[in-house]
Amino acid sequence: MRPIESPHNPHLRRLRALHTRKGRQEQGRFLLEGLLLAEEALAAGLKPEEAFLCPALLGGEKTERALAALSAETDTWQLPEALFRLAADTTTPQGIILVAPRREQPLSALDVPAEAPVLAAWEVRDPGNLGTMIRTAHAAGAAAVVTVGEATDPFAGKVARSSMGSLFRVPLAHAARAEEFTSWAAASGLAVAALTAQGGSAHYDVTYPPRTAFVVGNEVRGLPSELREGAWREITIPMPGGAESLNAAVSAAVVLFEFARQSALRHRAEAASAVTGDEGEE
Repeated sequence: MRPIESPHNPHLRRLRALHTRKGRQEQGRFLLEGLLLAEEALAAGLKPEEAFLCPALLGGEKTERALAALSAETDTWQLPEALFRLAADTTTPQGIILVAPRREQPLSALDVPAEAPVLAAWEVRDPGNLGTMIRTAHAAGAAAVVTVGEATDPFAGKVARSSMGSLFRVPLAHAARAEEFTSWAAASGLAVAALTAQGGSAHYDVTYPPRTAFVVGNEVRGLPSELREGAWREITIPMPGGAESLNAAVSAAVVLFEFARQSALRHRAEAASAVTGDEGEE
């Protein structure tokens, strides 16, 4: 490890710039703070360009473990505690920050197999919500998460931490406009299911095609007309308790796992049909 002892060090200045969306976009990089997130990133095959460590915060054993996990191509820097706290994005830093290239793909590069839904987030602004949606999409076996419109940056620090490592496991893409997303979905053979607070079919009454994209909207304004009117179906999650709306991440979880349930039933039915067919031929 090479030491950094000045707050004016250029590497440290570039690191601090990654706390902003502009800095992440200009550098094409993002930061991962915390031991768990760093370990998840490395386990997923992420290749960090730089690592900033503070043994005083991380501890000797964890520092050695982190150094052993990093490749020789990673520039590794050691910071005193005061400088590390200046560089960190959290109030209680753990002593490790990795800097890696952004992993966003163009929409056209996404591979969407059958029985793997897509989750699209229209102008979801809350980082915690988006991170939880990415984590949920990973858990439900989604093919990708697409941010649409002026959504929060999926590579913001709070999004990465809220995703609990799923940020490295689920392909991410962005569509600047609703029309861009709907055109891609149509070309990809995806049925777009638009979540609405009221007026749609109950989410459990709809039979979802094997290729479905769920669109969750901004919690305040919902979905724009171009997404609702161009959808294959509008769906609503019934709320017998009378609440006005559900949290966006919770809504995503409900519909994604309903899709997973229906997908599992389809597979069981197909397997049973195959067995019955074989027995009939005998």
